[in-house]
Amino acid sequence: MRRKISNHFPLLFFLLSVFLLLMYKWPHLSLPFFQDEAWVYGKAVRMMADKNLSLLPNALDDELVRGHPLLFHFIFAAILKVLGNSVFNAHLIALGVSVSFLFLLFYYFETRVGRWSGWVLTSLVMIQPVFLAQCGLVLPEILLTSLVFLSIWFFSEGRFRLYFFTAACAVLVKESAVVLFVALSLFRLFNHKKLGSNFSSLSLHLFRINLPLVPWLMYLMVYKMQTGNFFFHEHIEALS
Repeated sequence: MRRKISNHFPLLFFLLSVFLLLMYKWPHLSLPFFQDEAWVYGKAVRMMADKNLSLLPNALDDELVRGHPLLFHFIFAAILKVLGNSVFNAHLIALGVSVSFLFLLFYYFETRVGRWSGWVLTSLVMIQPVFLAQCGLVLPEILLTSLVFLSIWFFSEGRFRLYFFTAACAVLVKESAVVLFVALSLFRLFNHKKLGSNFSSLSLHLFRINLPLVPWLMYLMVYKMQTGNFFFHEHIEALS
């Protein structure tokens, strides 16, 4: 009996840690939007919740969206339409995304690495200043981290359909997810001899790795048709 109870200790400690995190962040959910969420993401999400949900570039003013894909805005706005379009609810959704990421990490490491590893790792994540700062803010980084983590997970297990879905969603949340495709492509290139693949097999694998970029490239084509540029004009002007 004691042994059965002790087997659940990692989960109990993890749930306690999550509860303490929620207690710590709860008073912050009513605070006004701050910095990037005040003039870009939070404002855009609430405006989309007031209007029609859309993934098209012209769904919101370009100066507000700043050329970013709109999957992040779409997800948050859709939930806000159900919960109510308020700053508190927007922060609550962000906190829910962060807690979901912690559950994802805990499950993966407890089932694939070893007992207590999930709680130890999630505890280390929870005490990071950058995580504590962002886990209740309306910013795409933690949702992006979750999708990139899932993409690597599915890629490592050869589950291509799930990899395609999560990787495509990642790059439509924020275009900085292109780093994922570069990293996986380099990994495949450096290990092709070890994996015993020939040129045709390597080419096929590289094609499959980068296939989730297609939805983002389609978004850029639509963005070009609607705005005249592939990227936000201020970002282009900043290049030298």
